[in-house]
Amino acid sequence: MNIFDQIRSADRAKQRALASLHTELGYDSAQALAHAILEAAGSRSVGPWGVTPLPASKVAKSAGRGRGRRLSDATRDAIKAALKAGAKGTDVAKQFGVSYPTIHIIKTDLGLVKARAK
Repeated sequence: MNIFDQIRSADRAKQRALASLHTELGYDSAQALAHAILEAAGSRSVGPWGVTPLPASKVAKSAGRGRGRRLSDATRDAIKAALKAGAKGTDVAKQFGVSYPTIHIIKTDLGLVKARAK
């Protein structure tokens, strides 16, 4: 059995285990189990079309850009210090595990990026 067969076999075994998980845990259906998991995770309610969205007051405010994870203030300050010290943006991105566009946004906020000539 090669590695691809092993992966497919493991995937089939996982699917079988998940298909019967609700009965093993004492629920009538997979939907009832999913409902219980979502309720335990703190979602407000679960309807036939999914989870009711959180109110706007509970959603993190973005700076008008993107929807990705937010950097902590300490990380942002460390990135700013590295950029002010003259480090290249690509090197800083690799060092802190963020994308170059994130670095570019921080550089723009610091005034380190020149506007395009028109």
